[in-house]
Amino acid sequence: MLSLTLGLIAALCWGVHDVCVRFAATRCGPATAFLCVLAIGALALAPLMFLPGQGGDLSANSLLLAVISGFCYATGGYSLYRAFEIGPVRLVAPVVGAYPVLSVLWATVQGTPPSLPQIGAVAAIVAGVGLNAVLSEGHEQESGPDGTDRVRRALSWSLAASAGFA
Repeated sequence: MLSLTLGLIAALCWGVHDVCVRFAATRCGPATAFLCVLAIGALALAPLMFLPGQGGDLSANSLLLAVISGFCYATGGYSLYRAFEIGPVRLVAPVVGAYPVLSVLWATVQGTPPSLPQIGAVAAIVAGVGLNAVLSEGHEQESGPDGTDRVRRALSWSLAASAGFA
């Protein structure tokens, strides 16, 4: 029950984050906005490294995996911010929010098919993100030649973000 509660809190925070990023990225640029988020996160988490039993000896493989994981997250994060700078939340959020589908597909390709509860969780996530997209207000202008290009670029950055997070 605790993990479900924490998951719901995380999803709510992520949704608030997405809406805030949409406005911040258009005002200060995606790189600045993302750097601020990473810096605040690092400051909040750094003290935890000094707790007993944390941050012990890392093997070379663990360190390499951490670096690759960090690069993928940074790529996904920057792509997310770029997508929100260009496109509307109702387009970007569902594509990025569907990254669990890619994670499950990747695990399946590696020989670990998802369990029924995992499939249900992914379906719930995709449904929730889709509902968010449907209920989002569409104030952004997307028609015209520039609008089509903006949608295409936002979709490309959204797919890159989804892949990075997966």
